[in-house]
Amino acid sequence: MMSEKILALLKAITLKDCQYDASCVQTIAHVGELGQQVFIYSDQTNYYFKAIGSPYLLAITKWLVMQLQDNDKAALTAFADIDIAKLQQMFDLPMHKRQDALVILQLIEQL
Repeated sequence: MMSEKILALLKAITLKDCQYDASCVQTIAHVGELGQQVFIYSDQTNYYFKAIGSPYLLAITKWLVMQLQDNDKAALTAFADIDIAKLQQMFDLPMHKRQDALVILQLIEQL
């Protein structure tokens, strides 16, 4: 069963999260391959994303983009302290979703 936080993040995803003018955006980060990939784009004012994978990966990517969009310096510096265990705890991830947490950690490293 998915946690309430994951479900709330999934409900918060809108078309605006992934609709952008390709000529005006820059790829900020890309991680993963084949069945698990995340792309984050920016047009200087907004952040957009594409996530290919599980609903958990999609929801955590939404959370990450929300943190970037808020431009909260404290939250952004807190990314340095995030590890797999913390991600699993924050989002109540089941053990079999450890790979999703690894993809998000790789994404955070690129940011």
